[in-house]
Amino acid sequence: MVTDDPQRVAHGIVDRLLGEMPPLFAINQGGTSTRHVTRLVFRDLRRLDITVTTRADDQPQRRTTTPAPSEDDPMETLINNYRFDAVLAAVKTARGDLLIAAHLTLQLARHILVAAMLLRDRDAGTNHHRHGGTKWDSWAQRAAPVPVTYTTTGITAAIRSCTQVFDELVGKWDQSLVGGHEPLLAMLRQVDRTARNPDANIPSP
Repeated sequence: MVTDDPQRVAHGIVDRLLGEMPPLFAINQGGTSTRHVTRLVFRDLRRLDITVTTRADDQPQRRTTTPAPSEDDPMETLINNYRFDAVLAAVKTARGDLLIAAHLTLQLARHILVAAMLLRDRDAGTNHHRHGGTKWDSWAQRAAPVPVTYTTTGITAAIRSCTQVFDELVGKWDQSLVGGHEPLLAMLRQVDRTARNPDANIPSP
């Protein structure tokens, strides 16, 4: 428990860790004014959760000014979110929690559609659209061949399929952002091996 803003403290901890730990693969953050949770997934697929809390009466009053908008590339942010959800889906699959794994895998299809929306917005110069009819509409159909996510191997196949389609869209945004999914694909191979051989060991990310 701290007496400072938990988000500020959490960011400081993460900044120090990133200088000492393996390269980062994905990150997820969220919380309230008195509790901030940061979940890190490293490229070796180790995972670290950091929770920082403060008492409500220690938390300074929130300022009423609107925070400055993020300068991050929106596609880079989406890639991070995709990777985090994909890794978590693979972990849930490895643990036999097919309910949550299927839910997370379906979320990957939504990330694909968001990527197409970002590209449409960039073409049009706006995120307000009264009508469809652009070339990006066809990407709504690209999810149709994705395997059903009701079995272990179905989920891993769906994650691979989604990742391939997602990368195609990312490449249309910026070719330098394509790829880098090797840790995820390695985990999926291990999950498939374990599905065939239950005695195989699954690394615990």
